[in-house]
Amino acid sequence: MTKMKSIKSSQTYPPIPPPPPSQPAKRSSKALTNVRASLGRFFETPSSEFTVKIAEKPEDIKALLEAGFDYVCQKDNLVFLRKRN
Repeated sequence: MTKMKSIKSSQTYPPIPPPPPSQPAKRSSKALTNVRASLGRFFETPSSEFTVKIAEKPEDIKALLEAGFDYVCQKDNLVFLRKRN
């Protein structure tokens, strides 16, 4: 077996320079238009109108879902549903 020695270096090294700044990726205007169109489906404008219903019983919730209402959230045993006008 070979014995390992610890060696202490007296030599100092210069600091490591920071990495170069990254440049933003180049994208075509067509790609950005597609992204905007895709995001537009998920974000409603403030002028969007909804009918909101609140249900507590499972039978009522099922009836509203079958009538085309969408689930929004649940709080304090109440289920909030909405339907676009």
